[in-house]
Amino acid sequence: MHFEFELVPALEYSLFPYDEATRRSVTLAYRMGYGYHNYEEMTIFEKESEFLFSQSLEASARFQQPWGNFRAGITGKHFFHDWSVNRAEIFANVNFRLFQGFSLNVSTNYNMINDLISIPAGDMTVEEILLEQAQQATSYSFSGSIGLSYTFGSEFSADFNPRL
Repeated sequence: MHFEFELVPALEYSLFPYDEATRRSVTLAYRMGYGYHNYEEMTIFEKESEFLFSQSLEASARFQQPWGNFRAGITGKHFFHDWSVNRAEIFANVNFRLFQGFSLNVSTNYNMINDLISIPAGDMTVEEILLEQAQQATSYSFSGSIGLSYTFGSEFSADFNPRL
């Protein structure tokens, strides 16, 4: 566990005009920022705290239709101090309206993980750290879900502005 604070401004380009954003969007977003990371204990990279620059790029599509909505995309992020410290994600979500207020939700997400910079060194010796005997617990994750949801209130409560 660690504390972090990041300032990450973004630029976004949309294929569709802004006035259509609540119904459909295909966007490309670029983020670059600077963050402070304060770790609870010394990491395997011999850091107790550090300032890091990072950048990310995301391409996504969202469509709101009478039958429901769809969102999918791909994201990549890395830290500038070491390009091998990175993460990529592919995601998709579909919500089917069954009848007024009720929806069937299906989602999936795949991550390629190489950015776990806060792994604690614990009782490891310098030699064990240098021999990379402590590494990330995983280099990927995959998840999926299926569920039901009920939304009530205004007929406009499902409207949203997906802009950054």
